[in-house]
Amino acid sequence: MDWNLLKTFCVVAIEKSISKGAARLNLSQPAVSQAIKRLEEQLGATLIERDSHRFEITEVGISLLKIALAARKNIQEVDAVLNEKRGNIKGAIRILTVSGVNSPLYDKVLREMHSDFPEVTFNIEVATTQETISAIQRNVVPFGIGISQPGEVDIKQSILTREETFFYCSNYHPLFNEESVTLDQIKATKLVSFSGESLGGTLSKLSEHYGSHYIHQQISASSANTAEMLRLVLAGIGIGSLPEHLGREYEERGLLRKLLPETSVCEVLIVMMWSPHQVHTEAEAIFLDRMRAALNLE
Repeated sequence: MDWNLLKTFCVVAIEKSISKGAARLNLSQPAVSQAIKRLEEQLGATLIERDSHRFEITEVGISLLKIALAARKNIQEVDAVLNEKRGNIKGAIRILTVSGVNSPLYDKVLREMHSDFPEVTFNIEVATTQETISAIQRNVVPFGIGISQPGEVDIKQSILTREETFFYCSNYHPLFNEESVTLDQIKATKLVSFSGESLGGTLSKLSEHYGSHYIHQQISASSANTAEMLRLVLAGIGIGSLPEHLGREYEERGLLRKLLPETSVCEVLIVMMWSPHQVHTEAEAIFLDRMRAALNLE
């Protein structure tokens, strides 16, 4: 049974009026009438007998009102216990992450954690995957988000999102107005590169296309931060390999062009990382449990 329907019925029964009940609930009268009708259909009984001249609660309605009011009291007591528990959970959760991660699932967990435990704070810092793994292994941070590292046996990893990366150039770049662009033209063009490694860090993958020595000779600018990488590409300093979700908005605005749209540079697996050996605070344990549930992990 839908508690919202019961709540609507209780307010209407106490007010002895559909219109007054609707005003108290900040709902329209048709919406309230429909809610009462749905509740009556679920129960298979008439709760209120009403017409233009009378409003009378039936015997079934009176019995249901008593039960619902008692249930509401119990529910309020449960809410009070939960709110007290939530108020007792405090602390900071530190996360190291590569920049530019696009994950609605991760965002949802953060949002719900803040709603349920407002005293819990988050400290999220940008770092490379290797820096994050090192910090987790040294128990400096409890969690990290980075590029999948299959060889790390002491670090738990679960896929958070998959990002396809493509070559992009800006409307200031000579290739922007070319009728068609070939791989040879891309090879001959200076590259804006991720320095070190961050989200979309694709030097090793690009090396498979045309050799790391050539890449290093052709890098015109670099950054370990995705936002700064995008800035450099938008400025026309060179072409860059960017996650598709990052380039899409600017492509639609006519500021970027996806080069070789039929061929992605590579797929980047973004994972959540933690150590199975680290002891977590209560807030960290709740966050981990919620992330694991969201990722469908046992």
